[in-house]
Amino acid sequence: MGKVAVWIAENFSRALNYTGKLIRKDHPKLKTILLTDALHATLPCLNLLKMLNIGFILGVKPGSHEKLFGQMEKYIELNQMQVFIEEEEIGDKIKKKVIRQYCCWNGVLLNHQDTSMTVNFLDFTETTQWVNTKKELQEKIVHFSWITDYSLYESSCKTLARAGRTRWKIENETFNTLKNQGYEFEHNYGHGYKNLSTNLSLLMMLAFLIDELQEIGCKLFQKNLEKYGRRLAIWSRLQSAYFMLPFKINGYHELLKIILNPEEYVQAKNSS
Repeated sequence: MGKVAVWIAENFSRALNYTGKLIRKDHPKLKTILLTDALHATLPCLNLLKMLNIGFILGVKPGSHEKLFGQMEKYIELNQMQVFIEEEEIGDKIKKKVIRQYCCWNGVLLNHQDTSMTVNFLDFTETTQWVNTKKELQEKIVHFSWITDYSLYESSCKTLARAGRTRWKIENETFNTLKNQGYEFEHNYGHGYKNLSTNLSLLMMLAFLIDELQEIGCKLFQKNLEKYGRRLAIWSRLQSAYFMLPFKINGYHELLKIILNPEEYVQAKNSS
């Protein structure tokens, strides 16, 4: 790993040590599973997780875990990997065939620095095939690999793969939204030396929470989201309405009504 990656891994270990001990102090018997990317699949982190009695599903990649994948290639060549395959048909208008392949091995060395530390390896490939309107065969392939401390067999492979893929749901539906949907979640919030960045991050998360609650329980917000498609489009219209409308606005609820049907609302105000 590069210097930056090593620095992140070391600081992650310190943070995990601190927060892990707090969790175990408050919840000594709580069953916990840590789900992270390949950057944290290191021996120091694994030893710390073992000490804290925290289970793990950690992503791994050939570039950062050469020894591990080298072992797996040998097992594949010797036809010693356990392989499970399942097929499913999905879709209504366009029928799609989904083929999921699980390859696993229990008790493999993460690297050769500590021969007492073994992990269980799961390699997952999902292939989706369908025929488009031009009668052409289309194919989409996604691939993931993880290490875990849970024993791998046919049913557990499917469960572990589903759990491992949830991290991408969090990445796409939370972090991607915070960064690209108007919340401006970036690494640098200015030059505050103590609490500025933390306070701004907390305010951003509070705004995100309020908007999540609106999307669940506010029919007016739901109608706006259905009309404009993205939250960012709603934010820009709210800002324009607030600064440009020539009459007083009676609260946020009225503002949502204005951007939902601006022409009707302006006509009503002018006629009154």
